[in-house]
Amino acid sequence: MEKFIPLTKAEMKKVTGGGGICPEGLCWNANTQTCDFIFEGEQCPDTITCIIVAKTSPSDCGTGGYITMPATQDPYAWCAAQPCCGEITCFN
Repeated sequence: MEKFIPLTKAEMKKVTGGGGICPEGLCWNANTQTCDFIFEGEQCPDTITCIIVAKTSPSDCGTGGYITMPATQDPYAWCAAQPCCGEITCFN
């Protein structure tokens, strides 16, 4: 039977709202748009790919609009910390 690490609402809020890194045992899930459970025996993908909509011009982010980041990164928190990042959409 698959086991997962239960996450309280307070922890979930912390995950998506700050720190920028998913807690151990969780990784970014593009379908749910949150740091999500990894079932036992599964591993996070190494990276996720994100599309950035820049606040000004895409060249400000230096990525041409696309960026790859570790799957344990919370992209919303990352985006919030970047002055050039207006919106971010990621897929696994």
